[in-house]
Amino acid sequence: MKIDFKKLIIGVLVFSVLLAAFSLVYYYVYFLPQKESIQLELEIKQIELEKQKQEQLERQLEEDRKEREKIRERNRYLLEECLKQAYDEHRESWDMECEGLGMKKGCRLPYLHAEREDKLYKELREDCFKKYPLD
Repeated sequence: MKIDFKKLIIGVLVFSVLLAAFSLVYYYVYFLPQKESIQLELEIKQIELEKQKQEQLERQLEEDRKEREKIRERNRYLLEECLKQAYDEHRESWDMECEGLGMKKGCRLPYLHAEREDKLYKELREDCFKKYPLD
C-alpha cells in the first residue's frame, strides 16, 4: 500500500482550513456574543445595584429630613410654651413688685425695679431659646 503524500497533504490542509474556519465561526457566532451577553448582564446588575444604593440613600435622607422636621416642630411648640411661661412668670413677678410697693397690679414700677424685672424676663427668654433651638 502506497501512501499518496500529495493527497494526504491536501487532506491535512483542507482539514486544517476547515478546523480554522469552524473555530472562527464558533468564536464569532457563539463565544463572543455569549461573552458580551454576560458582560452586559453584569453591567446591568451593577447599574441596578447602584440604583438600589441611591434609592436607599435617598430614603435615608428623607427619613433624616422628616426626623429633623419633627424635632423642629417639637422645639417650636416647646419654645412657644416656654416663652408663655416666661411671660407669665414675668407678669406675676411684676405684679408682686407692685404689691410690695403698695401699688395695684400692672403698675408702672420705679426704674430700678422695672429694670431688674426686665432683665430677669430677658434671661428667662434667652434660656428658652437655648433649650429649644429652631435650627
